[in-house]
Amino acid sequence: MALSTCTSPQATPSPVSADEMVQLLEGLVPEGKLSAQHGRGQTRGEKPGPPPSAELVLERNGRAAKVQVTLSRYPVPLPPAISECPETAYRPLSRCTQTLLPGGASLVLDQSPKDEKYPSGARHASALLTQKDGRRVIVTQAGDPRGKNPAEDTPLPLTPKQLTVVATSQVWDPHTRALPEPAADIPTSPPVSKMAAQQISSLIMRLLPRGLEAERSRGSQDFGHVIVDDGHGKSLVAATVQQWPHHESSLDEVFKKADILPDGTRMISRKGPAARGGKGTVRWEVDTLSKNGVRVVVSAVNARAYQLPANRANPALSLEQLRRIAIDPAWQTVDGS
Repeated sequence: MALSTCTSPQATPSPVSADEMVQLLEGLVPEGKLSAQHGRGQTRGEKPGPPPSAELVLERNGRAAKVQVTLSRYPVPLPPAISECPETAYRPLSRCTQTLLPGGASLVLDQSPKDEKYPSGARHASALLTQKDGRRVIVTQAGDPRGKNPAEDTPLPLTPKQLTVVATSQVWDPHTRALPEPAADIPTSPPVSKMAAQQISSLIMRLLPRGLEAERSRGSQDFGHVIVDDGHGKSLVAATVQQWPHHESSLDEVFKKADILPDGTRMISRKGPAARGGKGTVRWEVDTLSKNGVRVVVSAVNARAYQLPANRANPALSLEQLRRIAIDPAWQTVDGS
């Protein structure tokens, strides 16, 4: 597959209008019936507005979808999650590939249900191109373009290769370059990275009770997870590990009713519905904060991922088992060894 990722040295950065965005998108999609065109140009002024975008409904070969392109720019260095596949703990039905292109750009192709409540319903596909300097082009197509029946499987008109052609086209280069270069993000919350996803997942695997079948899943910085099965159905077990400054006052309210362990670690346990969970899901959680500022949150859900309906009555691990994992001394090391 030929990918147009090189930039033209003659391209002059220029703001793009709403009409131009629509015309550029129309010129890149394959021939078909086009309708419901709408665009948004680059906002001028001191305060940046919504990013330039265009959308339309494409019908071809008996298939229809809403196709949309959005241009944006992120500050560098880029957070890893900006140019990676969706987190499988929250998007378990995603089928995604990530490719590093010549020149250092990243291309992420993803296909998933438009609504995860309907796994066999309308589909959603995207191509995300992220340049090393933070410029991004994302092209999406969604079945059920007029939002009438998300449960109905509507074949998509564009193939992944055709989505890629739109996302990697050089026509977007002068307009992404014209977007104001954002200032580097200043962290507004004090925690910093403690462990990478693979380290966290490996440590969870090591600390699980005996007798459980487990498979390692993908994760993201500070967050790792595995899927365990005790013979009564699969269950997601996840951990978040962060390093907080000593005596961080914003955590006082969180741990106000916590138990204090002999070593000074504060620990609080929670049970409740799983936020972003599917039908019938519950989340059991143990949240700990050591005296040196290492915060470890270990949780389990009664489904193999968020968004999916419960497949068992309770999570595979009890609160006591989650507590043992959360307070294990191994979390205090940087590499989990």
